[in-house]
Formats: sequence, structure tokens, C-alpha cells
Amino acid sequence: MTITTEEAERLAERVEDEGGLSITADALRDLAAERDYLEKIAIEAAQCHARETARADKLQAENARLRVALRLAIDAVEFWAAYAPPYFQDKHDLEEDLRKLRAALGEKE
Repeated sequence: MTITTEEAERLAERVEDEGGLSITADALRDLAAERDYLEKIAIEAAQCHARETARADKLQAENARLRVALRLAIDAVEFWAAYAPPYFQDKHDLEEDLRKLRAALGEKE
């Protein structure tokens, strides 16, 4: 909000009359300009916060989706691995692969 020269001068006179303070119209205009600037910065900060919050929400949703997909993949490997003979399970270190997949989800053995 910008104040006119006349408004600043009237306010300066009122402040001087009421409190004995000496404040210039220029100083009041400077304060009003500073307030306007700070209001603009506050709006920009709020908009940035809203964008980053939305971005974080999207990332959390994507993380949840990928965790579900990994859990399904682990279950599928465990299920189909039962059809592989023990020789091939050992040769290709199936248990180590499953351990790494579970660790990616933060699961214990």
C-alpha cells in the first residue's frame, strides 16, 4: 500500500502534534515502501513454501508407490524361486539377492 505525499504530511503533522515526535513525510513514505516490500517478500515466501510442500507430497506418494512395487517384486522372486532347483538357487545366490531387496525396503532378514 502506497501513501500519497499529502497523507504522509498529514500523518507527520499529527504525530508531531500528538507526541512531540518529529517525523518527516519522506521517512513515512520510506517506511510505507519498506512495508510494501516486506509484504511482497512474505507473499513470495508463502508461495514458495506451498510449491515445495506440494513437491514433497508428490515425492512421498512416489516413494510409497515404489515401495509397494518393490515389495511385490520381492514376493514374486520368492514365489518363482521355489521352482528353481537348489543348485541354481545356490549358483546365483538367490538368498543374497533377496537379502539385498529386503534391505532396500529396510526389512530385516
